[in-house]
Amino acid sequence: MIALSAREIEGGTLVSGDPEALVRGLSIDSRTVSEGDLFAALPGERADGHDFLAEAVDRGAAAVLCEPYRAPAFERAAVLETNDVLAGLQKLTRQVRRRGSASVVGVAGSAGKTSTKDALRALLAPHRRVVAAHRNHNNDLGVPLTLSRIEADTEVCICELAMRGRGHGIFFRVRSLGTLGFLVGCIISAFFPALANSAERALEEVSIISAPAFRYSW
Repeated sequence: MIALSAREIEGGTLVSGDPEALVRGLSIDSRTVSEGDLFAALPGERADGHDFLAEAVDRGAAAVLCEPYRAPAFERAAVLETNDVLAGLQKLTRQVRRRGSASVVGVAGSAGKTSTKDALRALLAPHRRVVAAHRNHNNDLGVPLTLSRIEADTEVCICELAMRGRGHGIFFRVRSLGTLGFLVGCIISAFFPALANSAERALEEVSIISAPAFRYSW
């Protein structure tokens, strides 16, 4: 991740801690926090990240992103507050994306996204400094996690974009990526409970091509 000081981070309001504390990574799991990470305390169905703030700081987190009044004033970590932790995380990773010079490629489609993403990474890696989505990091949390791995010398960032319902293709284009280009995979009939029929599915995915920044098509 491109390093940011706590005072520079746009995803939350700094309420305590050293404003010059340097954040060099992002984690949403207190068990995997590395020295200098920002720990985003996401609420979940099975666990609430706010219950693990102290553990994250003990493991070396330089800052935590949490809901208002949910964190103490840590001696060793800055505290940033936001009413929506996921939205704050997304805003932070868009900031990282803007700070870098990497070309961002979004791989979308009803089938073949992961294999296309993996093929692009294999082709580009010998020639460019590449960041690509891990596993199936392709939703409104996975895409920002991919963007957060952009470093100052990253040349290409390959994101995988899934669709969960009407408007999701547009969501990733406008709010998460601010992308320079899209590579759209094959659009075929697939099982999307959120969309009524194959025509809607096709229209939703083709809507990506309407992006002003679109450069690549099938």
